[in-house]
Amino acid sequence: MIKNIKDIYRILGKYKWYYIFSTIILLVSIIARALEPKVLQVAVDNVIGKYITGNKITESKNNDVVSRFFDYLLPKLNESNFGEILLLLGIIYMVISLLRSLFLFISSAIKHHSTQSTIFRLRNKMFNHIQHLPLSFFSTISKGELMQRCTGDVDTIKDFIDQQIINFLRLSATFIFSFIMMYFIHPNYAFYSVCLAPFIFVLSYYFFKKEIAVWEEHEKEADKLNSMVQENLNGIRVVAAFSNQEYEIERFKKQNKAKMKMGVKQAKLQAYFWPLTDLICNIQLVISVIIGGYFTLQGDISVGELLGFNSYLGMVTMPMRHLGRILSRMGIALVAMERISEIIEKPLEEDLGEIKTGKLSGKIEFRNVSFTYDGKQNVLEDVSFIIPSASQVAIIGESGSGKSTIIKLLLRFYEPTHGKILIDDIPIQKYNKSFLRAQIGSTFQKAFLFSSTIQQNINYTKMDAMEYEIDAAAAVAQAIEMKDKFNKGFNTLVGERGVTLSGGQKQRVALARTILVNPTIIVLDDTTSAVDTITEKRILNELDNSLKGKTAIIIANRIASIQKASWIIVLDKGKVAQQGSQKDLLKNSVFYQSIQDIQSHLEEEIQLEIAN
Repeated sequence: MIKNIKDIYRILGKYKWYYIFSTIILLVSIIARALEPKVLQVAVDNVIGKYITGNKITESKNNDVVSRFFDYLLPKLNESNFGEILLLLGIIYMVISLLRSLFLFISSAIKHHSTQSTIFRLRNKMFNHIQHLPLSFFSTISKGELMQRCTGDVDTIKDFIDQQIINFLRLSATFIFSFIMMYFIHPNYAFYSVCLAPFIFVLSYYFFKKEIAVWEEHEKEADKLNSMVQENLNGIRVVAAFSNQEYEIERFKKQNKAKMKMGVKQAKLQAYFWPLTDLICNIQLVISVIIGGYFTLQGDISVGELLGFNSYLGMVTMPMRHLGRILSRMGIALVAMERISEIIEKPLEEDLGEIKTGKLSGKIEFRNVSFTYDGKQNVLEDVSFIIPSASQVAIIGESGSGKSTIIKLLLRFYEPTHGKILIDDIPIQKYNKSFLRAQIGSTFQKAFLFSSTIQQNINYTKMDAMEYEIDAAAAVAQAIEMKDKFNKGFNTLVGERGVTLSGGQKQRVALARTILVNPTIIVLDDTTSAVDTITEKRILNELDNSLKGKTAIIIANRIASIQKASWIIVLDKGKVAQQGSQKDLLKNSVFYQSIQDIQSHLEEEIQLEIAN
């Protein structure tokens, strides 16, 4: 808990001084408020009381320093100036109230500005941190949970530092200053009037600890619910295609009910706690009123002092009533801060590579490389091969054989468990990751597009690209036709994840994006799997010219896609089963021969169907 409090303090940064300044101004406002009942006391005891009794009222036994100060400000009371003094007291009361409101306004303005600035910095810090986390982190947390922490938990912190911190300081100061003013009037009466406060403090702390535990469980259920919604929306077309809406609704209801149960549990805690604290506060008021009446009848305090005391009593009771509510919000905020800290305290992706400039020739070597995602089962095992610079090499194999993992290691999304990867005969760890990735252009089978225009998706790799460069890259990828097909051309919005485009169109846009950056090494991971055969042939012909002088790694399931590869690597269950030229593999590789035979047979059948 202490750590989370320190974390909240730490995120305030330089704005903590603004909060301190805001608090000082707030204290001035509270002091002004504490003076208001004194004005009423002086008006009753020193003016109205004397007027009613014919100026025969006796002085109070407990004439404190504040009351004497107001007496000093007022002219000496006589029969002719009762109204004048009352008017002057009314003006003093109004001035104090106006000053209190002014200081409160200034304090609130500074606080709100500081809160917005603090949350602005926190959101930026979180997003920046997430951008530089290793990819392995994202396999341990769902997108829905991550979004909840970046939005819901941040808003919880915003509410706490904007409202509850200042409220806590305001109520604490109100309690302290009001108690001091009560002490000036009658010390014993002041202590009697807060005698039940310790019970409220102990009770509040007990419920505070209980609520933290409940809210942690509530947020876990909320994470699951958010992940479920996010997953459902991403796969909404699959849900509709299989008419599984009712199944998804039931899943949602079940998880929503689990979240609701934790919410109800928290609500029950508050339902027990708040009425209980209100009851204790009301008992405290009754005790104070009875004792105040007794002291007044005994002549220990005046009627004016009783009136002022009762005003202070309300100001003391209010913090006691609200303490539980503040601790409740504080418990929720501490849980949110812990969840945020779990993100921003995650170690960033290490990058100790010192090579940040220059140009690669494109030679790639995997030397006895093994890799595991979970630390148990190897996805790659003792993989070795060499790809000469400016050559086209194909990697084929069954699904799950480790083809895409090779690319992830090449891009340094992950580090090898064993073995070495070298580029231009230099260990890959010596290259700066940003520099390395800028030299390698990658296009993946599951093409991802941002919810912007076609042009913005293509020039994502080169923001300052000229229109002719974009058109040239699109022409190679056979995406240039979209410029004429859509009314707005390349300015057409593609929707979230490119939902308005077909699978083949998305792949072509993604390919154009890679070609535009003109990398030294280009990786094509089943880039044309969703493209029709005719378009694929056009793309491969155009690529043949574009890939000259570049090192190309082509991962494909279609033999047609790797016809021009000078070297083919066959993977089987994470191992290099065979490698060689296409001619060698047709002679020696049973796996490659079977693929060749199956696909040739399918193409013949398709041609016969077309002919008939």
